[in-house]
Amino acid sequence: MDNKSGKARIGVLLINLGTPEGTGYRPMRRYLKEFLSDRRVIEVNRVLWWLVLHVIVLVKRPIASGAKYRSIWNEELNESPLFTITHSQAEKVARALAAKTNVVVDWAMRYGN
Repeated sequence: MDNKSGKARIGVLLINLGTPEGTGYRPMRRYLKEFLSDRRVIEVNRVLWWLVLHVIVLVKRPIASGAKYRSIWNEELNESPLFTITHSQAEKVARALAAKTNVVVDWAMRYGN
């Protein structure tokens, strides 16, 4: 309940998979580690995957992935296109629902910040 009006509040949450904070080695590595450590994303033997992830993937993949992200990165806002688009969509939904004072719109990413 909203304490001011006594009306029940409705939340609209737009959720996207996620995105790295930057295109450099460290942000890409953090993002890939979080994403690829999720058991729902990679469903193989955990011990074997841990070795592959830490010995191969997290050593080489951040460089290659960072280069690909740099080619599409929103330089003006210093954020990934997915971040830009998701944030924009949430703002547009909030504007479309602005007449409904009991609706709160927000957005989130599953992986990354």
